[in-house]
Amino acid sequence: MANLEDAPGTGQLRQELTGLQILLIVLSALIGAGIYMTDVDALQLVGPLGLLVAFLILSVIAACIGETVSHLVQLFPTPNAVFEYVYNFVDHELGWVVGFSYWYAWVTTFALEMLTAASITEYWGLNHIAIGVIFYVAVPVLCIVINSIHVKYFGWIETAGGLLKVLLIMILAIAFYAVAGKYGLGTGNNSTIGRGFVPNPDYTNSTGTAFCMALPLVAWKFGGIESTTMAAFEAKTVGDIALASRSIHWILIVLYFFYTLGVMFTVPWDASDLTSFHPWVNITKAANDSNSRLFGTFDRLDSCNKSTIGVVKGVCNIHRPQDGGPNPDVSGLANFVNAVLLYSVISCGNAALYMASRTLYGLASSERVRRKGISNPVIRYLGSTRPGTGVPFYAVVFSWLIFCWAPFLGFASGGDWPALADEGFLLVLWAILKVWNGNWNKVWWVSKDRNPSNPEMLRDCIDNLNSAWNKAAEREQQIEESHEFVAWGANGALNGHAAQRMSSARSDLGPTDRGP
Repeated sequence: MANLEDAPGTGQLRQELTGLQILLIVLSALIGAGIYMTDVDALQLVGPLGLLVAFLILSVIAACIGETVSHLVQLFPTPNAVFEYVYNFVDHELGWVVGFSYWYAWVTTFALEMLTAASITEYWGLNHIAIGVIFYVAVPVLCIVINSIHVKYFGWIETAGGLLKVLLIMILAIAFYAVAGKYGLGTGNNSTIGRGFVPNPDYTNSTGTAFCMALPLVAWKFGGIESTTMAAFEAKTVGDIALASRSIHWILIVLYFFYTLGVMFTVPWDASDLTSFHPWVNITKAANDSNSRLFGTFDRLDSCNKSTIGVVKGVCNIHRPQDGGPNPDVSGLANFVNAVLLYSVISCGNAALYMASRTLYGLASSERVRRKGISNPVIRYLGSTRPGTGVPFYAVVFSWLIFCWAPFLGFASGGDWPALADEGFLLVLWAILKVWNGNWNKVWWVSKDRNPSNPEMLRDCIDNLNSAWNKAAEREQQIEESHEFVAWGANGALNGHAAQRMSSARSDLGPTDRGP
């Protein structure tokens, strides 16, 4: 697949990514806070067997979605595929809603990963000023720089980072198994899976209710399984798209399975002082215990209580003597878990910024925007790329700026960052919806192309995947074949109906070649 030169304002992405690079970019976007945090929440809610069953159910769903996306992205590799598929094959208006929502999801993911990184470092005693400088300024700027370089080099950076992330998860799972074997965890009186479904009375006494509460927690770590659609258009060949889209869900399921087993065997999931990342768990515990420290400052003399992350605190408390300090044999593992979690969260945030920028670029550069006569300079910038790199730089910066202020709200309320961020995101969303509602009756919001069976824009995007010469040759061959068929029908084989239908089909199809 030949590279397409990008002139200023054309908004042309570079097709430089290999299958391995796409695979590891998507893995970096998927493996973040979810795998390390929500497993412990599900353990607390329904016990080890409940977590395992929930994981298996969600794995089947993820595999089905992954296979479906794999077929779609190989047949129709197009920029901003999530938007294009819905727009052309479902509903035009719904396509815009889904496209905006998908961009919003990745933008908030980037901001929340930075918030999570800040909370992770509390285990090492960093003060709020240091946290603000590092994770609210330095790290986002670094992510912008990485996302602004040529996509070929960005792909290699993400390849190295993704391989490191996979290696760290494997090492972490092996370390969990080693600790479980050393202290006899998960066997005998400490058996985990053998205890079956164990609903936590702090939340509910019903096994079914607890299991239903655990399902969305487990599902969180599978969020973004369709992300190959966003990087597919920048692939060198369709074969590179196939490599990533066919294997991403299976690799993810295998990695998650071995890590989840390690957590089940190792983390003391039924400990009463185990801090949860999920607000509902903490609220319930604090309401039932007037002396709870889950909302206040933790005991800084106890290193285990410095962390607000359930899996880190759980590992730190493994085989801890009654009324004694943390077990020194596992303190190193707790620090390693915290470091792996921090790296995974930052890497996930970087990949989330990539996904958000490609989604926003796809929306702003859509031919439908120009058809509606919108000449807003902001939209033109967001739908353009920088000459020489093919990177939607303005979309990258805007995707960071839209919520760059949210983390700083934590300084005004003692560091309750996630809750304040959620409230800030809701306020921004409500404001955007209000603006949307106020402009609903304007002409440029109403689609003029209401024939989903004729996806013209999707075909235009697909044409970009091939060089002009190859497509021209294919078109000539198709025209010759169609002429033969039309001539055959015109000579009386089908009383002329074939000629009429084929001529109509050729006129509807439109050009299939596109210049560089």
